[in-house]
Amino acid sequence: MYNLPVDYKKTLIEQRDDYVRLLSTLTKQEFSFLAGKDSFRGKCFGFLTRAYYQRSRLLREGQLVYGYAFKAWTNTTDSSKTFPSWVIFSPEDTFSVNPNLYVELADKIQLLCDSEVKDKDLKKFKALLTEELADPCYVKVPDRYSDGHLVYMSTIYVRPNQLPIFRLGLSIIIMNPNVSKEVLYLPQKYMNKQVSKLLFNL
Repeated sequence: MYNLPVDYKKTLIEQRDDYVRLLSTLTKQEFSFLAGKDSFRGKCFGFLTRAYYQRSRLLREGQLVYGYAFKAWTNTTDSSKTFPSWVIFSPEDTFSVNPNLYVELADKIQLLCDSEVKDKDLKKFKALLTEELADPCYVKVPDRYSDGHLVYMSTIYVRPNQLPIFRLGLSIIIMNPNVSKEVLYLPQKYMNKQVSKLLFNL
C-alpha cells in the first residue's frame, strides 16, 4: 500500500498541469523522446501500426491518470530493450482520490491466473493475462473483480530510456481511448517532485 501522507488527487492534478505546460515548451527532439521515436530502434518499434501514427495526437490530447502495473515480462538480458507490462487503470475519479484501490483488484487478478476457470468470459480474460502473445488493449475488467467500477487492462510497453527506474505498482499513464488504443507511461524525467517521491521515493 502507498501510505505516504499525500493528497493523491491534488498530486495528479498538479502533474497534469505540469504536463500541459511541458507540451507547450518541448522542442521537436524532446517530443520525439516523449513519443519513443528518438532512436532507430524506437522508430522501428510498432512501425506501420495505427497506434504508431496516432501517438503524437495521444500525447497532446491524452489524460494523465493513475495506473497500476501488476505484471511485466521480458526474455532478454538487454536492459535497453522495450518490454511489455500489464496495467490496470480507470478514468473514474474514485481512483484519482484513492489509487490504493488498485492493489486489491490486482491481487484478485493475479489469483485468477493461478485458478481453474470454467466461465467462458473469464477464460477469455485469463488468456489475456497468461498467453505469451496476448496484447490486451482497453479490456474491461470483469465487474466481479472491479466491484462495478470501470477499470481497464492494457499492455503498456516499458521503454527503459524513459523509465530508468521501473517497478511494479503505481504509475502515471497517458490515455485517451477516443484517440488511440495505445496507452503510454509518463517518462520519469517529466514527473514532478511529488510524483517522483510517491512512485520512487526520490
